[in-house]
Amino acid sequence: MKLTTILSILALLIMAGGIGAQEFYYGTDGTITMLRDSTKILLKFDPSVPAVNQSAILDSIGRIVEVIPSSEPVDEFVVCSLSTSAGYDTFLDSVQTIPGILFTEPFYLLEDSGALFIGQSYCVAFDSSLNTEQIDSINTLYHVTAQRELLGMPNVFLLLNTVTSGYRTLELANLYHGLPETRYAHPNFGMRAVTFNYKLFDYYNNYQPHIKKVIGSFNTASVWDFAGVADTIIVAVIDDGVDSHEDLPVE
Repeated sequence: MKLTTILSILALLIMAGGIGAQEFYYGTDGTITMLRDSTKILLKFDPSVPAVNQSAILDSIGRIVEVIPSSEPVDEFVVCSLSTSAGYDTFLDSVQTIPGILFTEPFYLLEDSGALFIGQSYCVAFDSSLNTEQIDSINTLYHVTAQRELLGMPNVFLLLNTVTSGYRTLELANLYHGLPETRYAHPNFGMRAVTFNYKLFDYYNNYQPHIKKVIGSFNTASVWDFAGVADTIIVAVIDDGVDSHEDLPVE
């Protein structure tokens, strides 16, 4: 009985804080859980709407408190804080019907780190046997458009959700991931950059002669000491290379 009561209290506290339903995306090691922060919303204006009109639209939505300027979402979305988290899904849908607003997306959090911004775009790797016409037919079926093919990665595309698809971007990415014609799919995430002010000290610097320019018998000068001396100096970086990975082109 006591355990049940404690769990109930914890659930109420989580909901009161605005952390809503769990969702996920497909990572390299399986599904990765995300949480909805229902005290915030991502939205994208129609590009034809002037900035002054955008402010007026936001002012007309009573639940929006302010735009959060420090956020770094993708695809020209903005993040807004909300005064209440009640009826979050319904609120998302209603805001997207407002003239001048193209898209609304939930605000997601990872369980072990910060915010993940999901906008209009997602990445899909189609099977290598598919040609352009077949890929286009799949995208047409789900009412999405191909923004571009990733450089050096054949059949890997950045796709754009549209207002006629009927899906949120995360739903589309997961849907494409499960298609037999694809190898993987995931949202094109944006993340809030966190900066730190610290001084880096390499305790093993004296044991790494390969990172310095050799002068005489001592490695006492770094490559940066030669900046501006002459245009003919060639700097070479000796590296061990990288392991093969599905995101790296074969050639």
